[in-house]
Amino acid sequence: MVIKQCHSRYVIGITLTCSEETLRERHKKRGDANECSFFWLHLKPYEGDYVINTDKKSVQQIVDEIKVIVDSEGNE
Repeated sequence: MVIKQCHSRYVIGITLTCSEETLRERHKKRGDANECSFFWLHLKPYEGDYVINTDKKSVQQIVDEIKVIVDSEGNE
């Protein structure tokens, strides 16, 4: 986990990821006519980042997970 203090504030690294199938579905649903690239999906997350797999999750579920992370870091 990477936490850096910067002017009394913390930076928390969070990487969102999903499967290629999920990315294709989201790309299609969005109506994007551009090519769908998987380049970023295959990169390793930055060391110390929290990683949230977003497959089969709603935006609200992902937000809730991020909130738990942020709230827990604020209590340390």
